[in-house]
Amino acid sequence: MASIATNNKNDESNEFGVPSSATCSPTNDVDVVTGVAVARLKFNDDSSNILTVHESSRVHKTHNFLLLGRQASTCDIRITHKSLSRQHAVLYYYYDHSDNDIENGTSYNNNSNNKLYVMDLNTKSGTFINQHRLVSKTPTLLQDGDIIQFGKAQPTFTVDYNLNNTNSSNNNNSSKKEEEQQQQQQEEEEETEITAVAKEKEQDASSFLLDKKQSELMTGREKRQAEIAAMMASLEKAPTYTKYELSEQEKLQQQQRDKASKQQQLQQEQVIFESHPMIDKYRLPFPETSPITETTTTSSSSTIISNRAMDPSGTRFAIAHMDSSLLLYDFAGWSSSIIGPAGATAFANVLVETDGHPIRSISYSPNGDRFVVATHSAQPKVYDKEGEELLQWVRGDVYVTDPTRTIGHTAVVNSVSWHAMDKSIVFSTSRDGSLRVWNVDNGKLSFGMLKCETVIMIKNPKTGRKTIPTCMVMVGPSSIWLGTECGSIQRYQYPFISKLRPQQSTMIVDDNNDKAAAAAASVICIAISGDGTKVAARTKSAIHVYNHTSTQKLSTSSTPLLTIPIPEEKTVVLQDDNPTPTMDFSPNGKTICVGITIAVSNAEDNNNNNQKKVYQTYLQMYSIPKEPKTKRRKKPIFSMHLTECQSPLVGILWHSKLNQILVTTTKEFQVCYSLEYSKKGMLLNLRRRQQQQRSKRRRAEDDLQDLYASRAPQAGTAIRDDEIIAPNALPLFGGQSHRKKKMKEQQQEQHERDKAQHKPQPPARGVYNTNTTLFNQMVMDNRTANLKQIAGRDPREALAQYSEGKSYIGQAYAGNKERILTDKTVEEEEDEMKNGK
Repeated sequence: MASIATNNKNDESNEFGVPSSATCSPTNDVDVVTGVAVARLKFNDDSSNILTVHESSRVHKTHNFLLLGRQASTCDIRITHKSLSRQHAVLYYYYDHSDNDIENGTSYNNNSNNKLYVMDLNTKSGTFINQHRLVSKTPTLLQDGDIIQFGKAQPTFTVDYNLNNTNSSNNNNSSKKEEEQQQQQQEEEEETEITAVAKEKEQDASSFLLDKKQSELMTGREKRQAEIAAMMASLEKAPTYTKYELSEQEKLQQQQRDKASKQQQLQQEQVIFESHPMIDKYRLPFPETSPITETTTTSSSSTIISNRAMDPSGTRFAIAHMDSSLLLYDFAGWSSSIIGPAGATAFANVLVETDGHPIRSISYSPNGDRFVVATHSAQPKVYDKEGEELLQWVRGDVYVTDPTRTIGHTAVVNSVSWHAMDKSIVFSTSRDGSLRVWNVDNGKLSFGMLKCETVIMIKNPKTGRKTIPTCMVMVGPSSIWLGTECGSIQRYQYPFISKLRPQQSTMIVDDNNDKAAAAAASVICIAISGDGTKVAARTKSAIHVYNHTSTQKLSTSSTPLLTIPIPEEKTVVLQDDNPTPTMDFSPNGKTICVGITIAVSNAEDNNNNNQKKVYQTYLQMYSIPKEPKTKRRKKPIFSMHLTECQSPLVGILWHSKLNQILVTTTKEFQVCYSLEYSKKGMLLNLRRRQQQQRSKRRRAEDDLQDLYASRAPQAGTAIRDDEIIAPNALPLFGGQSHRKKKMKEQQQEQHERDKAQHKPQPPARGVYNTNTTLFNQMVMDNRTANLKQIAGRDPREALAQYSEGKSYIGQAYAGNKERILTDKTVEEEEDEMKNGK
């Protein structure tokens, strides 16, 4: 143990308490090193790395000591561990004039009496010598072989004075002997503790027997007092813990469970590692998966997922349900420490229809600020990114036989799709056989609802009769792809060149020409690659992939590049008219991912005595050939069993920017990603969690001024280069308070705008449930309500009521009332005038 030294009182000291006569080397002459005991600090984990406490180790020439710490601007010896303070400890040589030898009676050098001291600068984590903490602000002498630890930093240092080989070997032997002695002392102490505990147990047992015999002799109050005293004595004793040992049967059961769990893990990993070369070759987003069970806040516990959508940037996605509820998720809003049901919480729950219509289709705008939702009704709605309703589409007249003469859809809307480039154009298809174009920003309104601009009737390419479109996808700035019930794939170019027929089309041909084959040829869903060169259409029996390029366009004579048969015996299809794609292309368009759900077996439910179906969902990857071949390979290059998904498959979405696959089933959704080939999305949560769990900081901290200067923005710039600004960042994750504040701001802006335009107050409409109706208008309308109701009455009577007590003679004729001849004729007046009356 190092001894504590007291410096000379007459010697002046600086702010750290270091005497002015202290030096950074054993002698004042730097060149004289031979014959002087120079101290060296050896790293315990690397004996080759040595730090010499010498004049050359000093960085700041104004100091007569070596300052050790974490701060780069002031420290001579810098250790970047978070437990150290900015200025942690001081090392210096000092010549004590009060004595000529070191306190233990030995001198390291006959020619010099300089001694190496260390002093802790009142730090929180402290400085330790031989596992003993030093007193702050007190210099301590370092002896040869002492082990120094600053805070909790690793590795520790060993003091070594640079003497001849004999002295160094003796010191090493002495240090080893001291360590052996310490170990022996520790072992002896442990043995004494064990024996003491055993004796205490024996004494407790004997005292318990004596107390038991005495308690049998005691009666009444004395016995009760003795029991209380024994109980209090047992509480004061140190608690003891006896480890629970498993029985042989329990050990066997635990071993069987471990074997079963290992076998399950091997079965899950076997498929992945067998096809690992294909993952690297095609950059597939496997094998990491994040299964998430859907937990909604609606009253019905049996909510079924019906559709899904993700915005183009990949920051948000929406999950739709059969009860007309819509949950909005944000990757940036998930918990950084949890990946699962507790971490994936929706920031908004939107009820689209109060009648409970299932949601059929969702589509985000190109910039992700809005999305359109289509239900089983004929009136889709437009929402903003926070889930607030913005606009509703008008419903057409169902009594008009020609759908082209109506202003809206008259039947169920199958699918909706936003324009890939224009954020104001939306396309929709319906069971009425029409394709409509809507202008969300500049379209005309009818009673506050949006009217369509263009209508096109979808027809069968062979017969020319009307057919019903089942699905639609908008790719690129000018391509609209449709799938129909007649089994045709049609492409329209926007702006429309012709409304009578599509620009390209083809018919899906089956081997058999019977009615069952014709029904199976109906297109359920379609998917388009990101570059628009490949089209995939799914029927009940197979998936057909076609090529569509500038040189080889889609036509009636086109043959598919790839045909993937679907087994009809065990394959489960959720809905025949569900337009949600269950297949999707990779970002580069070289592979296609196909999802298949198979009903494996039936298991009995003991609670309800019913048969419960068991489902297995598989993801199969197929490589797409460049040209159609007769002997093409139909086996997948990679297959993965989603063990967490135990319900029928609803849809698959392979995002082109994230390179992540969103798999949705009727009860849960799962995200498949790769740490090497995926970007953002689920990786945002993983990176935040890794940063929080990281124990060592990569960057060294500077003082507060340097830190503020580095983080301060440059002059004349509003946005720094290192800042990441998300286009759809959540303002406190879309809380209710933010929505109310946003609505108030919009109302205030509208009021100021109307006031600037001198717009009058709108009149009352009979229903006073709005904030714009005045109280005086309501009172006056109630007073005159009875006078205005003249329906079913004679109009002359109503006019007579208004003319009672009123005079229609002007003021100019007010004095000529006596000259009006009403009672006498002309002859009578002449006779009166002659008689002089």
